[in-house]
Amino acid sequence: MTKILLSGIAGGLAQRVVRLADGQFETIGVDRTSVPVRIEGREVRTWVAKPQSRRMDEILRQEQPDALLLLPPVASSPDALASFASETRHMLELAAEHAIRQVLLVSTARTYGEARDTSLYMDEDAPLRAATTHPALRARVEAETAALAFLWQHPEIRMAVLRPAATTGGSDSDSIDTLLGATPAVTLLGFDPLIQLLHEEDLARAILLAVQHRLNGTFNLAGPGALPLHRAIDKAGGSALSLPEPLLHLASGLLELCGARMPPGNDFDFLRFPCTVDDARFRAATGFNHQWTLPDIFTQLRAAPLLRAA
Repeated sequence: MTKILLSGIAGGLAQRVVRLADGQFETIGVDRTSVPVRIEGREVRTWVAKPQSRRMDEILRQEQPDALLLLPPVASSPDALASFASETRHMLELAAEHAIRQVLLVSTARTYGEARDTSLYMDEDAPLRAATTHPALRARVEAETAALAFLWQHPEIRMAVLRPAATTGGSDSDSIDTLLGATPAVTLLGFDPLIQLLHEEDLARAILLAVQHRLNGTFNLAGPGALPLHRAIDKAGGSALSLPEPLLHLASGLLELCGARMPPGNDFDFLRFPCTVDDARFRAATGFNHQWTLPDIFTQLRAAPLLRAA
């Protein structure tokens, strides 16, 4: 049975991957702090180590995993985001040193960047422009760059990068759930970009399919459909508060204190321009189909406030 080591087991996505992998793969976790993970009453073996510590080297030497799964940081603080690129580079060096046969980096489709001239439904050959337009995403682009260099430097290791669309249905702090369904959800007056939504469970399934098929290269993961942002907010049970950009810049802090929800990473370009991707390459390589439709996603989002109240 293939043994997968998940770096960042504290995140909701990682724990969903572990639950779906039960019985198909052997999973172990590593994170900065001790996080108990249980499946059917069984505790998943989890190590505590920082990515760039000597302890991480010892863990890989002892566990000898077949596959290494690198997940983005759950925390959206500047320090956590800035260190992601250097930590990714170090983990790739360890993967080569310990002859791990497969590495999978989960990035984001937003590394393509949202801009006025962004094409709809970009394929994997589109340039990554987020590093110049979105400082919060620069580390993600740098991590991808390191992974792609690793792919060419180590042809003996399968190296895949996944670029999923905006993920919903999860518990991680940068989830778009914090915007959709909010009352009010802040948007930019005069803009209504097309967005794609991918449920976290489908993303977790896609990750395991990538491991199963030993993918090599870059792969987009789109949602089951696309729709304008304002329509998505309405279907999720929220209400949009559209403001002109100068006012939004001036009052963003005050709006958050009053309970208004901002876009992921407080990135206003997300509210201006689309960032939609084509995932034909991934579907052809794995046979992937979405299990969560857009109506299913919106039904869950509408129920979320009730679940939190309960």
